[in-house]
Amino acid sequence: MAKRKKSDGLLYLDLTDSEEFLVRMARDYHERVREAAEKALLEVGAYAQEDVIKATQKQYLPAKGIYSQGDTKKAAEKNRNPELESVGGVLSVPVGFPKDTPNAGAYLINGTNPRDGSPRRAPAKALRQIFGKKYMNERREHLERRIAEILESEEE
Repeated sequence: MAKRKKSDGLLYLDLTDSEEFLVRMARDYHERVREAAEKALLEVGAYAQEDVIKATQKQYLPAKGIYSQGDTKKAAEKNRNPELESVGGVLSVPVGFPKDTPNAGAYLINGTNPRDGSPRRAPAKALRQIFGKKYMNERREHLERRIAEILESEEE
């Protein structure tokens, strides 16, 4: 682009060396999106975790929770304030039951079908729905909407 005199009264941008400018803009935008994604993921993860904790209440458990001693709910409450995990470009928040509590919710989510003659237990429907495709797809859409809202609010 031809150089202009300052007296032209025009605002212009010289794009002859635009590669550096575009790289800088892309890096800045990537950082903004990542920060918005982190914030939204923590919010939506906390929302989903509250649903898990509600689903572990006795009225939602098999046999109305008469066999429950509260350990499942305590295990779910350990993840009430989840921490963001980042591996490469993938961000995640643990939802459900902590990994350090083995089988905390596996039998409730899937039910049991023992071969040793012990009684069969039906899955907890509320937990099974939370870990199903429909619920997780809804949370993913919620996450995408929340990221867009955060980015839009920053632009204003």
